[in-house]
Amino acid sequence: MINSEVAKLICLIEKWIKLLRHYHGDNEWVTWLEKDVQYLRDSDFYGIEHLRSAFGGMGSITDFALVGERGAWFSRMRARFINKRYSCLVSRVYDLADRLFREHVRKNGCT
Repeated sequence: MINSEVAKLICLIEKWIKLLRHYHGDNEWVTWLEKDVQYLRDSDFYGIEHLRSAFGGMGSITDFALVGERGAWFSRMRARFINKRYSCLVSRVYDLADRLFREHVRKNGCT
């Protein structure tokens, strides 16, 4: 049975996948996140490790902007709003995954 925090993480990742697909179709990040969801559904801790490895460094998922901020003033403001909400979702995913990772390490002594 999946713990409630892992279920919450799965739900957040699925929202993330839906946004990525809506704005960019299927891409490498959608595939990456879908793998993580499958690992988590299978109660495989590697899903959290794999997810965390997508963050940080050049070319990471955090370098990815959901919507380009160009065009008329209204379009730029709308894009900024969408990107801000997207950024908040990405941060929530990372924060929860990182907390689950740290709890696991604390309980088990290693990964």
